[in-house]
Amino acid sequence: MKAGLLLVALAALMISAPSAYAVIGWTGNVWPCNNATFAETQDITVYLEVYKAGVTDSYGQGAGIAVKLFYKQESAALYDSVVMVYNVDKGGDPPANDEYMGTIPNAALEGGVKEMAYTVVTDETDGTTCPPTSLYGCGGDQCGNTPPFYYTITAATRQDVTVRFRLCLTAGVETAGDVCVTGGHAALTDWGSGVVMSRPCLDSSPKYYEVDVLFPAGSSPGIEYKYKKDDCATWEGTGNHSFVIDDTAPIQVLWEDGWEYNTPDCPPCTTPVDSSTWGRIKALYR
Repeated sequence: MKAGLLLVALAALMISAPSAYAVIGWTGNVWPCNNATFAETQDITVYLEVYKAGVTDSYGQGAGIAVKLFYKQESAALYDSVVMVYNVDKGGDPPANDEYMGTIPNAALEGGVKEMAYTVVTDETDGTTCPPTSLYGCGGDQCGNTPPFYYTITAATRQDVTVRFRLCLTAGVETAGDVCVTGGHAALTDWGSGVVMSRPCLDSSPKYYEVDVLFPAGSSPGIEYKYKKDDCATWEGTGNHSFVIDDTAPIQVLWEDGWEYNTPDCPPCTTPVDSSTWGRIKALYR
């Protein structure tokens, strides 16, 4: 599979006339996180949150904020850019931040090329920028990384792959109903309701869950996911899990996850043999 990196730069520019508003207080929560993997056949939508007191901390888009998404291959001399548009309010009720989104077209993606990402925010009410003296160090991603960010670009998967997700609800973790897995792929409901997991060995390991999910050929191989419990209503509070689809075989069994990255402590999963059924099968060949 071809592999490369996509260079992305985000810049949020204040375009309003000078006013008494405070300067931009914060930018961040960039998504996707550093080292995310994408197929060169898909677009990449990038998200960024901006906070400015008296501007973004009310419902709807704050006035006077324009955001651009810059991207280029490392070897290129100039950046390409797209306008990032207001998406939703973020950060509570009432909200604190405005979230913007912009899309890098797949035509710009090429495997085997290294690229990087960073954010620059300029408030034209007083000319201040974030960061003040360097391109890097401002506007971190949702996984706690600081710029520059790297996005790995690779070929799409070449065949259908069934992936088995495995979870242990560790000691002290209980659920009032079903457990699900969800994530950034249609097969995982695109961070939606989730795929309900089963308990294949209820007697020997009652807190062990698993489910098989089919990822069709042509999928982006980099997958991020989380688990939800309590009838798929309570999300893990820790960072996303991730893996890369291995399309060298039609089946991939993932490691056993622990809820919120706890070390799995579920007993081994053993399924009793149905001796009566086995006896009937042997009788067919007598």
